[in-house]
Amino acid sequence: MNIAIIIKNMHGYAGTENIASFMSRAISQYHKVFMISLEGNENDESFYEYHFEKCFKLSSSCSRKNIQDIIKSENITKVFVISMGKLSVSFFLKNIRLFFDKKIKFFSCEHVSIKSFSIFKRFIKIIILRYYYKVICLTNTDKNVLDRFGISNVVIENPITFKSFDRVLRTKKALAVGRLSNQKGFERLLLIWSEFIKTNPEWILNIAGDGDEFKNLLNLCKLYSICDSVNLLGKVDQLDKLYQTSDLFLMTSHYEGLPMALLEAKSWSLPCIAFDCPTGPKEIIEDNVDGFLIENGDLDSFREAMDLLASDDELYFNFVHSTKFTHKKFSVDIIKEKWIISSNE
Repeated sequence: MNIAIIIKNMHGYAGTENIASFMSRAISQYHKVFMISLEGNENDESFYEYHFEKCFKLSSSCSRKNIQDIIKSENITKVFVISMGKLSVSFFLKNIRLFFDKKIKFFSCEHVSIKSFSIFKRFIKIIILRYYYKVICLTNTDKNVLDRFGISNVVIENPITFKSFDRVLRTKKALAVGRLSNQKGFERLLLIWSEFIKTNPEWILNIAGDGDEFKNLLNLCKLYSICDSVNLLGKVDQLDKLYQTSDLFLMTSHYEGLPMALLEAKSWSLPCIAFDCPTGPKEIIEDNVDGFLIENGDLDSFREAMDLLASDDELYFNFVHSTKFTHKKFSVDIIKEKWIISSNE
């Protein structure tokens, strides 16, 4: 069977590209995989490893005919569209005719919570998602929304490989990872940190990631007088060392899908504190078991949770040990089997 995986840009290094890589490796064990990257040139290198029969790297201005020709010429019968929100809609609108070809099944892989959109955008998405053979979502929260509208769907979580890391020492370092964008809420993390550091002056915050908000965040560090305790690291190719040498993982996003960075932190037995934003954190963190879920936007409670884990070693290491049990639903073997089942439908 010939299967296409369509993604905006396969050369990125965020969670979306990571999962596309995982999908290609899982599905290619049984079928021929064709990667279609809507952006990128032939000489661009990918951050993640992909397994495919052929790879088509198209410019962002590629025409509807380009994609349709690829699907027809390669005799593709299943198409997985990996969407951060807009792509599942724009792909349908540009390729409506293909959706009425009964020989092809279209799957929309939604990587951003439907609840994060405005009411109007949510309405548009719900209408268009009905035309897909099946929607693959990341959380049970989104599944419940889709179920209410009678949209065929299945939950396939992001996978993690548990590292069984023996965390025995406190390092007094906190870690946050993600694109420096408004979505990730780093501006409120810095505000929380400016209060936390007053009573915990020996702690360091490392933020790994790059993006449009770099200068703004740097200015906030200066405004809050926290430059000595905050490191904006930019893009980091090897995050493993940071996960190993950190004490806490902090996530202050306004919204998510199922955040890979939070899963990675859990795989390294790293206690996490996150806002209970839509969606993802509550699917990953077992509140008061391996981390803390904080009401979205409650900065004071977030800081109090940080103070608690910074000072209470017994609680901290209880959280560390609990991750060996709470990670199991994200096992690579379980998630791989779910993708294989979906590719065989």
